[in-house]
Amino acid sequence: LVIHHSCGEGPVTQIHQQHLNQGWSGIGYHYYIRKNGQIYSGRPQWAIGSHCKGLNASSLGICLEGNFEKENPSEEQLNSLRWLVKYLSGLFPIKNVYGHRDINATLCPGKYLYSHVSSLTPG
Repeated sequence: LVIHHSCGEGPVTQIHQQHLNQGWSGIGYHYYIRKNGQIYSGRPQWAIGSHCKGLNASSLGICLEGNFEKENPSEEQLNSLRWLVKYLSGLFPIKNVYGHRDINATLCPGKYLYSHVSSLTPG
């Protein structure tokens, strides 16, 4: 699993449109979690993501709404993220949960979300 932040606010449809505008096949993430904790499906689980160069074909991408360089994720988002990691770990042999910046040169998922990534253990 690779954890991301959207670096802004808006519905999953907005992210989908932004990624279409970049020439992608729609939203690059498999899941999107709004500030209220609502979880939305993005790309189907079987589809290769477009969220983390080098791991797209072998990972699922989870994006949380917000800019976590500037703000903390909501408790609702963190609860939903923990639930989703546990749920996906029951479906797939997930061995690692990464912040996007663990793989690529980026600030994503932002320092205030990244501080929670190490506590997200599969299973």
